[in-house]
Amino acid sequence: MAIINETLARRYFGDEDAIGKRITLEDHPKEEDWVTVVGMVGDTKPRELHSDPVAELYMPYDQQPEPACR
Repeated sequence: MAIINETLARRYFGDEDAIGKRITLEDHPKEEDWVTVVGMVGDTKPRELHSDPVAELYMPYDQQPEPACR
């Protein structure tokens, strides 16, 4: 499961409702690389106040596929 921001939702799903859809950020995804969108949040400006928002995906820590993150 994942929560995405408005920028990522527009990029992948256009005007469609993203909730319940599946998404992956992998180029050659395996089945386990796909996550279901369970929520959306507004855009933030994580860098500078005058910068454009970037696409962001939030997942629970335990779902991170990288062993180095644990």
